[in-house]
Amino acid sequence: MPSPLPSRLSAFAVWAACLLAPAGVIATAGVAALGAPPAAASSLDLAVRVNGQGAEQATSISLADLAAMPQTQVRAVTPWTEGVVVFEGVPFADLAARVGVSEGPVALTALNAYQITLDAAQVIASGGVLALKMDGKTMSVRDKGPIWLVFPSEARPELAATDNTHMWIWQVNAIDFGPR
Repeated sequence: MPSPLPSRLSAFAVWAACLLAPAGVIATAGVAALGAPPAAASSLDLAVRVNGQGAEQATSISLADLAAMPQTQVRAVTPWTEGVVVFEGVPFADLAARVGVSEGPVALTALNAYQITLDAAQVIASGGVLALKMDGKTMSVRDKGPIWLVFPSEARPELAATDNTHMWIWQVNAIDFGPR
């Protein structure tokens, strides 16, 4: 059994652990290794919350459930990959529609607690996809998986321009729709 990880890790330590540790160790440690409570049943599941009108709805969607949803492919050129990459996953618009949201703020959180708040309507209009596969292979935590919000930047190069790269977030494990 591996030794327990410290309660707070730097982003570099998380990155190094993802590169050096066996996948089982990362899956076992999950978000709890960062000192934050797990947001979903498994640290690699997707926690989805909808806040609004004074009420909150929360659910956890397993990777298998996401993979069972209708999938789409997008071709992308990114600063983090070489050449054109084909991503496959759930259109962000489909997940938003499933929870009844089409606009407003949406906060996406990664396994390392990095968080970005975007406009849901902009992500939908930009063709955002919650990718589970890259070039036909399921993405591991080491490969920016298991979920990476990607955009069709081959057809729309402005989506990968420096001023838009903040929208691309990998290792997504929580999505919060609505004001926080």
